[in-house]
Amino acid sequence: MTADEVHDKEGFIRLLAQMREELRTGAKSWENTKLDDFFEAMSAWVNDWQWPVDTNPWTHAAKLMQAAANYE
Repeated sequence: MTADEVHDKEGFIRLLAQMREELRTGAKSWENTKLDDFFEAMSAWVNDWQWPVDTNPWTHAAKLMQAAANYE
């Protein structure tokens, strides 16, 4: 599931479950596996964000979560 496929609360919950499983099993490589690194990347992504915020808040939140996993 990608962030662009998240349109509502249920989709966001599915995305979080998928991300948790990816992190737990190593199915997808994450750059920021430690919580402090994850939050640092999340903050950096928000600070660097140049485009209009997605009109759907669930989609934008999903993009934020996925970005935080790998943003440097």
